[in-house]
Amino acid sequence: MNTKDRFYEIDLLRILAALAVVLFHYGFRGYAADSLSPVAFPLLSPAARYGYLGVDLFFLISGFVILMSAQGRTVRQFTASRIARLYPAFWLCCTLSFLVMWQWGGAILPVTAPQYLANMTLVEGFSRFSNPIDGVYWSLVVEIKFYILIGILMLLSQLRRVEWFLAGWLALSAVFLRVDSWTIRFYLILDYAPLFVGGAMFFLIYKQGLSRGRMALIALSLVIGMAHALQRLGHAQKELHVTLNPVVVLGAYLFFYALFFAIAQRHTQRWGYRWFVAAGALTYPLYLLHQNIGYILLRHGAPLVQRHVLLAGIVLLMLAASWAIQVWVEKPLGLWMRRRLETAPPAAMIPGDAPPTIDHPGSGTSGRLAGHGAQVPE
Repeated sequence: MNTKDRFYEIDLLRILAALAVVLFHYGFRGYAADSLSPVAFPLLSPAARYGYLGVDLFFLISGFVILMSAQGRTVRQFTASRIARLYPAFWLCCTLSFLVMWQWGGAILPVTAPQYLANMTLVEGFSRFSNPIDGVYWSLVVEIKFYILIGILMLLSQLRRVEWFLAGWLALSAVFLRVDSWTIRFYLILDYAPLFVGGAMFFLIYKQGLSRGRMALIALSLVIGMAHALQRLGHAQKELHVTLNPVVVLGAYLFFYALFFAIAQRHTQRWGYRWFVAAGALTYPLYLLHQNIGYILLRHGAPLVQRHVLLAGIVLLMLAASWAIQVWVEKPLGLWMRRRLETAPPAAMIPGDAPPTIDHPGSGTSGRLAGHGAQVPE
């Protein structure tokens, strides 16, 4: 049972969000929108088409977790933790996707060596003309930009004023609902800023308690986030060639926020189990690995295996591969890389290179979590 030295419930949400995205690709998008899979799943399609909302849940989770991750760390430690978290699994999954696509992708999923080398840097996606090996990489770029924004606050020793930053970022996101500027929206991730803001504010409620200001920011982030979600809905319907029900999308947002309010208020502790950690650890490699390799397996397996059996087999194969990557590559290599980056001799002390905390007038807390030594589900 959950002893509250880790957010087990967030680990569960992470793997559920990843599985929703997997079913979106396998059960709907690959066949209906991209013609990358020859296998239709008419029974799954009505629900699977909304699986893309798993990414929105990921961003809400990141707002909570990344602000927690910055607590009590120097800029170097935060940067090292993010690099060590992202790169080991990405390098292997990107390499596996490249090799499978190179061998069996053909004209449907072409890939080149220069494209692979550019993708391995994980900064290729910052260009407007990026050419990712796998379409899921776009969300990694969004995450990295959020890390950079938090890192800048730490560097300037302004993390304690993060609420002011979040309020300004949210206001800018609202303004750009009606302003068409690709560059600003892209680099400041304004389309998804409300989700990061919401997650971060839920962490502040967990750490420092409820206040009218925090609840107002959460309510605004929900409303503005819904407005962006409806705006994206129009683009998604054109791209996916399907009608999506806005009530489902708005209902999902309300559900996500209700869940995180319960987490922030410690109402979900009794539902957390340690096996959630093992399940949550599969999330990152599963997300990176599943899409294009899965499409290729669907194309080659469709003539041989009943489609629902094939789908279940591919999902189980991806989960097994994700487990192997997490245990044998991501965990040991990430730990080694993190230690090396944290202990390498610095050229000089940089501004903000001291453990940052979030303080708030009258909060009565500093860098320690109120009442718990919670760890980050990284």
